[in-house]
Amino acid sequence: MQLLPIILAGGAGSRLYPLSTPDRPKPFIPFRDGRSLYQLTLQRCARAGMLPPLVIGSAQHRYGLQNHARDLGLLPAAIVLETTPLGTALAVATAVQWARLHQPQAMCVVLPCDHVFGEDQEWVESVQALAARLAARQKIGLLGAALSSPPSSEVGYIEADAAGQMLRFVEKPTSPHTLLKRGHWYSNCGQFVGSAHAFAALFTRHTPDLWQQSEALLRAAQPEFEFLKLPACASIAPSFDRAVLERAGAAQVLTQPLSTTFSDVGTVSSWCAHTDRPWQDQCRAPSRTERPWGYFYSLSQSETHREKELHVYPDQRLSMQRHFKRSEHWRVTYGQADVWLEGALHVLKPGDALDIPIGSWHRLINTGTDMLVIHETQRGMPTEADIERAEDDYGRAMAYQACA
Repeated sequence: MQLLPIILAGGAGSRLYPLSTPDRPKPFIPFRDGRSLYQLTLQRCARAGMLPPLVIGSAQHRYGLQNHARDLGLLPAAIVLETTPLGTALAVATAVQWARLHQPQAMCVVLPCDHVFGEDQEWVESVQALAARLAARQKIGLLGAALSSPPSSEVGYIEADAAGQMLRFVEKPTSPHTLLKRGHWYSNCGQFVGSAHAFAALFTRHTPDLWQQSEALLRAAQPEFEFLKLPACASIAPSFDRAVLERAGAAQVLTQPLSTTFSDVGTVSSWCAHTDRPWQDQCRAPSRTERPWGYFYSLSQSETHREKELHVYPDQRLSMQRHFKRSEHWRVTYGQADVWLEGALHVLKPGDALDIPIGSWHRLINTGTDMLVIHETQRGMPTEADIERAEDDYGRAMAYQACA
């Protein structure tokens, strides 16, 4: 049985502020051993022997979705970009539409990418057990975790019978203590398993308009380099939990107890409890800014000076560009750099340096097989807006715009 991970990576993680910000949302924050929650999800799926995943997330963070996977050598089957936020119901429906076209025989495993589990192998076994139970049934299943203490109104709850049949689902109840007094309950992990046909049956039964909308979205999607970009939506659809699970009858959903601990690490205190690092230290760490060719860290900045560390992936190159309000000094830390400067090629090895004068056309290329690391010093008026691109592999060539 083949399992297709559908990784939902469009969440903002607003409860996790100031760790999570619009520029670096929760899925991309370094969590353990320098790995982000998104990367840990990719690794978990690979450990389970699943197919390359379908990833759906914000167009704003397209390069993070690509680069964090590239760092692990675990490239997704496709990255679908939300031009505007869809909400989980529409995101899942659109992903299932994609699965029906590209992996119709696989079981879909819908996974938010910002959760933490105690033991990956136990998670793998729970998912595989749930998929096996669903193999011959046109139902979906969801993982349920042991109840947290104290109960919270921030999560959904699943009531199930002894056979694991869902009796009812209640999303974020206002009085969880009262709700959980009777019956057998689990906390919802937000992870669902089922065939594309079973998901489609639930959507068409309970939210037919939303299902039709997802079909139209995917039909109108346009390839954009390595991505598939969806058109904008007028409004955010409800969550999958409210749109589908709360309406689904007991005969349509199975529940599988999760055999390891689970946390959505949704608050700063929860995050720090799992990472054993003060959140202030994590906020002070240099932030990683994603680019199509790699990424950079901002090390320091003033009105007239900026230090950056550029990481360029093998076989990638920056645009042919120039700046009018700053000069640059490049020093190679690791790898080999090919630099075109005003028509002349300079080959730089570790320890070599080169000055880029104001107004000079230049291009940085990594022709090697290893990551290229460059320490860049900017002098003058250091701002990302001070750039004119003549050629670019990623569609960013543009006329120069004067800085405000």
